[in-house]
Amino acid sequence: MKNVFANKRFLALLLIWTFLNVIFLSLSDDSGYYKSELWPFTTKSLSQTYDKTEFLLYVFGPIVIGFAYSLFKNNGNEK
Repeated sequence: MKNVFANKRFLALLLIWTFLNVIFLSLSDDSGYYKSELWPFTTKSLSQTYDKTEFLLYVFGPIVIGFAYSLFKNNGNEK
């Protein structure tokens, strides 16, 4: 866990990624949760499909993956 916070490159990329998703959420036609289509897997535009569900998925997904990667990476090094 400590290595995730020590990895400044990961934190910088995560901050930029979160900022972009906040912009996407603010530009969207937000009418609640889950509009039944997930961007970019639809023919509709980003502003028509992006909602709070995608924001949570796209922001917290990389965080969870980063922590899990850190745990698996450190698991082999600790004795």
